[in-house]
Amino acid sequence: MDSQSMSDVRNLSSALHSLSPNTSNLGAFRKGTIVSVQSGTPDTCTIQLSGDTTDIPGVYFLDSYNPTVADVVVLGKQAGSLLILGSVNSANPISGGGGGGGDVVGSTRYARKSSITSRSSANTGTTLTNDPNLTMSVSANAEYEVVFVVFCQVSAVTNNQNPGFKTAWSVPASTSGLKVCLGSANTATAPGYNNSANTALQVAGLAFTTTVNYPVNPANTNHTVIERAYLATSGTSGNVVLQWAQQTSNANNTSVDAWSYMKVTRVA
Repeated sequence: MDSQSMSDVRNLSSALHSLSPNTSNLGAFRKGTIVSVQSGTPDTCTIQLSGDTTDIPGVYFLDSYNPTVADVVVLGKQAGSLLILGSVNSANPISGGGGGGGDVVGSTRYARKSSITSRSSANTGTTLTNDPNLTMSVSANAEYEVVFVVFCQVSAVTNNQNPGFKTAWSVPASTSGLKVCLGSANTATAPGYNNSANTALQVAGLAFTTTVNYPVNPANTNHTVIERAYLATSGTSGNVVLQWAQQTSNANNTSVDAWSYMKVTRVA
């Protein structure tokens, strides 16, 4: 077992030994849902306990767990405070692969969308905004392979104005590398190409923050966009996040569908 895994075991053991059901009617363990994630030193989460709609801010989590909004989590008590021990749903597993868990060399982590997210001129419009599920934390001075597989659609075209779909990435400061983007060609005029399975393809190597436009035919669902990169972080940790919006502001929805996912593999 590597040093990171040993550290996780010690942290979990310490947390379990300090659980004190006598000091609160919470009991030793409770289930809750992550409402939001706050950046800080350290990062914390706001959660709601199952059966309650009260927000509880400032909840800490184990280093091996990557928190994501809407995750269902197991909570314990440590020194009188709540502690997130891990996720109990499959929407954003803690880790996978052969790395022994957490953000260690050789580990692979996944995050996927369990439900659709829709955007239109009524909310974000053409402003690139973080996807609430397709986000993953990365460490400083590390190297990763990152993959996004996105299924998207638009609900309709009005007056021949197609809202379309566009993306960019948010990465920690001074992260180096290029993303490879594959999807419907930006020169196509939606819905002037056949369908989601038969269209001109764009393949481009671009900076992470460069906006990429993808035409989308409203007659078809599950248009597929694949973006991936080998990246190296500098002295700053943070999150790699898929940002997306409408290409043209429109009252019709542009959506990213369930089963869209991201994969992050720690290489060095």
